[in-house]
Amino acid sequence: MADDGRVVDRYDKRLLSNTEVTRFYAPGFEPGVFEVDGFRFGLAVCVEINFPDLFIEYEQLGVDCLLVPAYPVDSIFATKARAYAAIHNVWVALSIPAQSTGLLLSGLIGPDGQVLAEVEATDELRVAELDPNEPVNHHALTVKRPWRAQARAGEVYRDHRVTDPRSVSPARRSRP
Repeated sequence: MADDGRVVDRYDKRLLSNTEVTRFYAPGFEPGVFEVDGFRFGLAVCVEINFPDLFIEYEQLGVDCLLVPAYPVDSIFATKARAYAAIHNVWVALSIPAQSTGLLLSGLIGPDGQVLAEVEATDELRVAELDPNEPVNHHALTVKRPWRAQARAGEVYRDHRVTDPRSVSPARRSRP
């Protein structure tokens, strides 16, 4: 929302369940990204946790924190959220309805995949801070995230290539 309360953008869930797409909703086609106080936030909704390419895209867009509201049907949802946080070195904020607290809790996962805060059933409000200078976040944000970006770009490997027939798969080897 703008300072005057106007809606400036919206996110339409891009990957829907079969029931959602055939009975209820039309999919969106664009990632949802916005900035607040120098942090870039991305949006993924519920079943989208099952699509790694969305999380890769948000990493490429420089997102610092993913906001993931969901109505999970199994506890593996939390494992996936923690994995994405650790793999992409981003914070992941989960918003889960009270009906699902038997599976997992709302909360904030740090860029190392560790749970930083959870909302207990008796909590009315829980506040957690995104602090890139917090020592627990140092390695994930200043070592892992930049190295992974550099590794994906491939430049670091170009000077170290060797030509060795043992490194070529049998299917690609030329036959005499």
